[in-house]
Amino acid sequence: MVSLKGNKLGLLSRSGLLSLAFLVSSSLAQLGLVAAPVLVPTGATNFTGTIQVTFKSVSQGFIYYTLNGSNPTNRSELYQGNAITLSKTTTVKAVHYSGLFVSEVVTGEYVQAKVATPTASYGGSLSFYPELTCSLSVAKSGANTSIRYTTDGSAPGPASPLYAAPFKILKTASVRAYALASGYADSDPMRVDFTLLVPAATPIASPKSGSFATSSLTIKFSSDTKSPYYRYIVGSPQKPMDSATVLSGDSIRILGSSIGDTTVLRFQALKTGL
Repeated sequence: MVSLKGNKLGLLSRSGLLSLAFLVSSSLAQLGLVAAPVLVPTGATNFTGTIQVTFKSVSQGFIYYTLNGSNPTNRSELYQGNAITLSKTTTVKAVHYSGLFVSEVVTGEYVQAKVATPTASYGGSLSFYPELTCSLSVAKSGANTSIRYTTDGSAPGPASPLYAAPFKILKTASVRAYALASGYADSDPMRVDFTLLVPAATPIASPKSGSFATSSLTIKFSSDTKSPYYRYIVGSPQKPMDSATVLSGDSIRILGSSIGDTTVLRFQALKTGL
């Protein structure tokens, strides 16, 4: 017969003895009678490239560890004394077994530095007509950085095209990209959605051409096309409409300059294309 505090008395079989050993070991671990292994480097550590992790023990026994964040047991990987090389962000956990007793679990977080998220530059609005040029870039990270991207909305991966130069977008598209570099974790993904606009029904301006005696004039556009977009150019009669500004609403305010001056407004209605 045996007695455990907080447990009923009972006769122990062989399986019961294993159960008793577990209960006693848990109690001793809490009392610190079985020392936990020491991770080197300890705690949370940031690194680039690779990092080597070792374990130290101040008492006899065996160290078992995991690299997937799960709690180790005596069925986990046995530490053989050699450094463990990590090449990606990893949660290392280790435990010390000495006879029938087991230590508390120790944890180390080893975080590989990430490449900065790429950014897209497109020189204007996300809604465009008739085409748009997009370029991708990433902030300097001290590494030889590459960018992989797609334009069809699918998630980019190792087989996706490598970005080499600005590219044209000729239809509605979703550009997705991530940056990568040797010795760094891949960046967070980036996504930018572009919408092609095509000519719609001829718009009407209110008020129409004429004179105004105030310092500014608000002009409202309308069109027979449902939910149109409008783009416009103020002045610059020779400037092509392809470089016109796309409105976020349906009206603009133009400012008068000097009395008698004429301001030319050119505008066009557009609708979402494919």
